[in-house]
Amino acid sequence: MKFFFSNNETLTGVRRLYRDKIYVRVKAHANLTANTPYAVTHDTTGVVSAALPNANARVLVGVPESAISSGSYGWLQIQGPVTDLVVPSGNYTAGHALKVQGGAVASTGGNASTADNEFAVIVTGGTGVTEVDVILKGRECSCSV
Repeated sequence: MKFFFSNNETLTGVRRLYRDKIYVRVKAHANLTANTPYAVTHDTTGVVSAALPNANARVLVGVPESAISSGSYGWLQIQGPVTDLVVPSGNYTAGHALKVQGGAVASTGGNASTADNEFAVIVTGGTGVTEVDVILKGRECSCSV
């Protein structure tokens, strides 16, 4: 995999390696909230963010470290550690994986593996929490309804 470094504000799809994290440059489809997962997809303008799909699809999941305004360009982290990833309130167990189901993040309920539906591994979870620490796998995952 090649990594290109650019300050071009309109060039999307460029990937950046910084320390132990990989990012992809996107155009925000809406106001993006920090530490919230989004889909990385394409349209006529290039690589853009999108809401997590509520359908059977394959997506790359990206997470902005800070808010990005609608129509602006920014970086979504696609691989490496994320602290305080925003998730629906629930029970999350360290060592389990996260998947995209029904347009939202959900626990797989089992230990992380090489399963096609996983996009992250939970590092720090809890009971009734809305934020977890994870490691993003950096690959497309299969989403389900």
